[in-house]
Amino acid sequence: MDKKYVIAIDFDGNLHNDWQPIQERIEIVKKLANNGHRIYLLTASLQPYLKTVIDNNQIYYYQMTDEYWELHNKIYYWCRENGIYLNIWDITPIKQHDTDFYVDISNRTWEEIAKEINHE
Repeated sequence: MDKKYVIAIDFDGNLHNDWQPIQERIEIVKKLANNGHRIYLLTASLQPYLKTVIDNNQIYYYQMTDEYWELHNKIYYWCRENGIYLNIWDITPIKQHDTDFYVDISNRTWEEIAKEINHE
């Protein structure tokens, strides 16, 4: 049985340019998800809308503002319109700790990651 991976994919500039879908990359996301890999979309666009809070026990956590949820929903509906919302586990500004791969066009091509994951 092939290993299933947790893959973080940078949303901005990877899956769209100025909200216009990059279809060949969307198809790779679908293929990876259909092969059982868990996909997280990362977007730094959400980070300005996270508010760091310290509770009475000095524990840090993030509070999401209304602007955070507005942009999160815009990305979610973009995913729905482009047929990948069922393939995405989460949309987040923070890389998940259990991520096996992080895909960004500045450090990997889509062809390389698909080849490595699928052992082609």
